[in-house]
Amino acid sequence: MINIKSCQMTKLVRICLVFLLIAGCSKQLGPNPRLEEDETFKPPQGRIVNAPLDFSFLELIPIVTHPGMALKDKTIEARVIKDIEDMIGRFESYTNPVNLPPYPALLEADMSKLTLVDHYYYSHWKFSFNNIYSLYFWGKYTFESDGKMEIVYIADALNFDLTTGNQLTVSDLLVNGADVQKTFNDLLIEQFSADDMTTSHFWPYLSNEWENEKPFSFQMTDTFSGIKGNQLFYIGLDGIYFIFDDRDPEFKTGNNPLVFHIPFYKIAEELAISERFKTEISIFENPAWEGRLLTLTNESDSSESEDTFLQKYKEIDIFLVSETIEIPDSYKEVLPETIDDELLMLIEKVKSMIDSYSEPSQITKATITKSVHAFGNYISVEWGLDLITSIQGLEYIYDRVYHVYNKQGEPVALGSLFVTGFPYEELLIDRMKNFENFEKYSQQELLDSLQFSLAGPRIKLHTSLLKSKDVPGAYFGGSWYYNDIGIENLALSQ
Repeated sequence: MINIKSCQMTKLVRICLVFLLIAGCSKQLGPNPRLEEDETFKPPQGRIVNAPLDFSFLELIPIVTHPGMALKDKTIEARVIKDIEDMIGRFESYTNPVNLPPYPALLEADMSKLTLVDHYYYSHWKFSFNNIYSLYFWGKYTFESDGKMEIVYIADALNFDLTTGNQLTVSDLLVNGADVQKTFNDLLIEQFSADDMTTSHFWPYLSNEWENEKPFSFQMTDTFSGIKGNQLFYIGLDGIYFIFDDRDPEFKTGNNPLVFHIPFYKIAEELAISERFKTEISIFENPAWEGRLLTLTNESDSSESEDTFLQKYKEIDIFLVSETIEIPDSYKEVLPETIDDELLMLIEKVKSMIDSYSEPSQITKATITKSVHAFGNYISVEWGLDLITSIQGLEYIYDRVYHVYNKQGEPVALGSLFVTGFPYEELLIDRMKNFENFEKYSQQELLDSLQFSLAGPRIKLHTSLLKSKDVPGAYFGGSWYYNDIGIENLALSQ
């Protein structure tokens, strides 16, 4: 992340590089060059990508710090670095009010009277996988005029195809032959309508710098005419983020841009980013050491849930908690019907947990939580069984039941995630040695009870509720990150 803070105009501008991927420089670029851009939709660059899609493992770009990105092609590397430096220079140039974007609210201002009081801007990579490098830039500029403060916010983005150094366009995001404009227009219009955004107040960025900021307000001044071929966007870990600013007359925003999020799960049938610029031979001097599965789950909704009363057992209410987590429709369709049938078995398991509890009179309720996630080519179904007590410090008892399926709805075995010959069971036993009751079980008993679920950068592990004559209930759980395993040892990364 490039994190830059400027104090009073009378002081030397100080640039603080908190996490610098590519170094910037301060140079004046002159007036905002955005207005004469080509708005036509270009043909997709890179590889031809057609549906149905296979979401390959995302390998993190092995970027090193300044002065290079460790690209084998130093001409492309130099071009990428220059584009980033030019963007940083553009953000520095906005300290001069004549270079500010032509927001309608600023057109009426007397620029000669504006004096810079303070400014801040930063850059952060948002997506850097499979030869795509997406950076997001944001700045806040405070000016004073006749005792009145004028605050201006600016957002921008760079999306590199690192095989060529070219900038991505919206046409590169979806499969060849997709109606890019209609797909994104429909989803954006749906979002505007759903949120009743005729007049709206919102925080456009979910990050720390917004903790003390007031939300932006904007109005739709006309019917949305749709995105253009040069639509500004950046790619995040969970979706595409569209930036609207002074080029979009349908929005009355004041002195700030707007950012709207389209999650990957809504475009999963057409999303081409994992394959578009992937190469068989690495374009980097150093091998990739980290990766993840593409997020096809709307995890921001995971906190929303609905409790349904199931039955009462020994005066304790048992509830089903279904979390609202969206996944692509095609993934929902392949889930086996036995998933819902499993609920009856889980209710009996909860009853057994209640029977084994040391202080059943202190249990206020029991819950069975169901959530379904999609990452890459996999679907994870997670059941959580919990006994809720009224007194802190009492014995806590819970259990987890995990299932993983592929895109065809077939169960996935833990061993299938690794390349042939990888000693994953030995390594799992080593990880379990930290488990306080490890010695009370045989190694085979531990392995047989182990369940797993998949998330973006990791495997989630949990033993089913283990019981013995000495231990009424014991658990082992944790995360095994792909980079700790070594992505070269993962079959899912091949």
